[in-house]
Amino acid sequence: MLYYCDMTKTFWEAFCSWLGEFKINSHPFSMTEILFGVLDVEDDWIILNHLILIAKYYIYTCKLQKVNPILQVYKAKIRTVYQVEKKIATRRNKSTKHYGKWEKLLPHFSSDMI
Repeated sequence: MLYYCDMTKTFWEAFCSWLGEFKINSHPFSMTEILFGVLDVEDDWIILNHLILIAKYYIYTCKLQKVNPILQVYKAKIRTVYQVEKKIATRRNKSTKHYGKWEKLLPHFSSDMI
């Protein structure tokens, strides 16, 4: 479901391409990396693994709803996660850490690219 299905393979390919637009260190992921996370990247490992985790949950919910995962819908979910985390970070006076995590995606939150 998370890797071998043709629809999820298409989703992961689009996901990697999308990450490349943001200059986030990504490559075609192996099944092990999707299941357990990417450990061999230096700069972007926190945001990369967070995005992978959200993607896995999204694929799982698509399976339950019997719909195909679509990158545009996933991007909308990422926008929501960003906004929730921003509110939490603001309340806890941790905005700097929040923006550090999301910095590569920040320019695109106000555009239609995300």
